Amino acid sequence: MNPQFISALQNVILILQCITLVASVIALIIALGRNVQKPNKIQNDRITELEEWRKQVDSRLEQGNSHFDSIDEGNTVMQNSMLAIMDALISGDNKAELQKQRNNMYEYLTKKGGIHHD
Repeated sequence: MNPQFISALQNVILILQCITLVASVIALIIALGRNVQKPNKIQNDRITELEEWRKQVDSRLEQGNSHFDSIDEGNTVMQNSMLAIMDALISGDNKAELQKQRNNMYEYLTKKGGIHHD
């Protein structure tokens, strides 16, 4: 074989090997970039889900607190009414306090939609 042809063939093979090496390095960099970004995407998606869940929980807690305030108000009305009844039973003369607490209970129940008082 011709030594010049062999030398030219070796040069072509060398150039093709360099091209293959550069393409392999580029492919490796791209794959590495994807693998580096993947945990960030997973983490960001999870944070977004947790933030949405937190908004829902905060909303439910706010509704619950409002509900508990309503229950506390009802308990106060009931306890004051019971005290007035007990005082009337003990002293035998507490009509004004009984009427006041009855009116408070009517007001509370009317506000809650429990009864309609004329």
